[in-house]
Parts: sequence; structure tokens; C-alpha cells
Amino acid sequence: ADVLAEGGRLANPREFGAFLAALHVPHRVGQVELPLDPLSRADPTHLAKGLRTWVVRCEEAGLAPPSAAIERMLEQTELGPSQMAPCWMHGDLHMRHPIVDEACRVVGVIDWGDLCLAPPVGDFSLYWYGLLPGQRPALLAGYGPVDPATLAAARRWSAYVCLALMASSVSLGHDVVLAAAREGLRRTLLD
Repeated sequence: ADVLAEGGRLANPREFGAFLAALHVPHRVGQVELPLDPLSRADPTHLAKGLRTWVVRCEEAGLAPPSAAIERMLEQTELGPSQMAPCWMHGDLHMRHPIVDEACRVVGVIDWGDLCLAPPVGDFSLYWYGLLPGQRPALLAGYGPVDPATLAAARRWSAYVCLALMASSVSLGHDVVLAAAREGLRRTLLD
């Protein structure tokens, strides 16, 4: 099964946090030649520009993205640089890549083609779109401390990914992905 069956929701946030902690060990940097953040996920300016581009693309696809809520998120989120060291990051960890069991617990992850070295902003997008606010502390309990700038950048990346999936789903006719991406965006914008 995949996480789309549950609208992109994760049922085992603590265990998933432990998985991310095992993946994000900074001392692994340098052991393998990997690109350094090729999509600039940790760059606040790049994220804001990309978000606004995907809002326009969603509008062009006939969707009504919550543009005002996204602008409020961009205005309210004070971003400095991530305090987390570059580490191994899956790089494309969105709702189509976790594999879940019948209870919607993550049991695997696919599509490692974007593995890179970066602050783990991209991998924390699931913190936002895969969980409701009350579930998010469980992911951090499994992971450990994450600085506010990293979580703020991950929130922007989460919205970016959801909008990109929404726009591409319309042109491809992927109604299940569209519904999950919309729900993920709704969760991302919840405080």
C-alpha cells in the first residue's frame, strides 16, 4: 500500500522520526560522493519564489490554491539558515514514496534517485503534510531536536511539493494524488 490511500497521512510518526534520524546522521557526509542540495531546498528565497510559481501553475490548471494563506505563511515565517549540518537526505520524500502497511504505518521508502547532502529540510516536509499538528511532536520525539529555521523551511518545501503535485496531477488525470496533495497542503497550512 502507499500513503496516498490515507490522503498522505502517516500513522507512525515516532517510528518515522527514528527512521529519519538514522538517515540524517551528519558523520556520514563525505563517505559517498553526493550532490550538495541540488534543488536549494534550504534556501528561503528559492523556496518563496518556487511557491509563488506553483501557485500560478495551479491557478492555470483550474485549481484554486489558498494563495492568501500561502502568502501569510511566507510573511509570518521568519527564516534564517538551517542550523542542521548537511547530511544524507532522501531528497524526494513526498507522499508517493513512503510505503505503508494496512494500518498506514511506514514500512519502507522508495525512489532514492535524489539522495543528496543537505540540511534535512526536504525530508521534514512530511512533518507538515503527513501529520496533523497534534501528531507532529511524536515525529520529533522519534527524531530528536530540530531547529525552528529547519522546520520553517520544511513547511515551505511541503507547500511547494503539494502545489507541484496538485498541478501535475491535473494534467495527468491523477485524482488520488490530487486529493492527497490538497489534503497535505491543508495540513501544511494548519498551525
